[in-house]
Amino acid sequence: GLVHFVSLDLNVYYFDTEGQYRQGQLDWLEKDLEAAQSNRAQVPWIILASHYPMYCSSVTLAGNLHNDGQGDEDPGSFKGCWSYGGAIDVVRGDLEPLMKKFGVDLYFAGHEHDYESIWPVWNNTIVSKSFVDPKAPVHIVTGAGGAPALDKFGDPAPWTRRQLSAWGYGRITTENSTVLTYTHVLNDGDAIYDEVVVAKSSHEPFA
Repeated sequence: GLVHFVSLDLNVYYFDTEGQYRQGQLDWLEKDLEAAQSNRAQVPWIILASHYPMYCSSVTLAGNLHNDGQGDEDPGSFKGCWSYGGAIDVVRGDLEPLMKKFGVDLYFAGHEHDYESIWPVWNNTIVSKSFVDPKAPVHIVTGAGGAPALDKFGDPAPWTRRQLSAWGYGRITTENSTVLTYTHVLNDGDAIYDEVVVAKSSHEPFA
C-alpha cells in the first residue's frame, strides 16, 4: 500500500495507570517513523491516529454518554479540547517534534462525537489555509460514525476549517505519492459533506 498507518494509545496521558507506558511508546514511535521515512519511495504517506484528538473545538462530551467527561458546557466560546486540561500540551510537546522530524502527513482522531477538519497546524498555531504542500500535519476529527449522541461546538478555533455536528464517517483514498483525499460522508443518505485533498510534491521532514 501507499500509506504507513500508525495507531497510538493516548491513554498514557490521561490515565494514571497507563502513564508508565508513555516513554516506551515514544521510543517505539520514533523508531517506527524513522523506518517509515526511509521507505517513503515505496510508501510515501505517513498517517498517525488515536482515539483522542490533538486539536478540536468541541465544547461538550455528549452529556454522560462518554463516561469520562463533564457533560454540556457553554458553547459560546472556543476553549480548545477543553476536556483534556493541561494534558493536551504534554501530548503536543511529545508528539509534534516527532511529527515534524519525520514529516507526518495527517493525524486522525475520534472521541469527539462530531466532525472537524483542521488547517495545517503546529504548536496551536495555524501554518497556512492550504492543503497544497502543507508545512505541518493536517488534523481530522471524526468521531460520529455511530455515536449515541452528538457533541456541540463553540466558536471555531483559529485553525478550524469546518465543523459539523452530525453522524458521518470518512474514506481515505490515494493512488500515488502526490494526492491523498479524505472524504466525509453523512450517514443520512450517504451524502458527501466534505473533501480534504492534500497535495504534496515531496514527502520530507518539516523545516
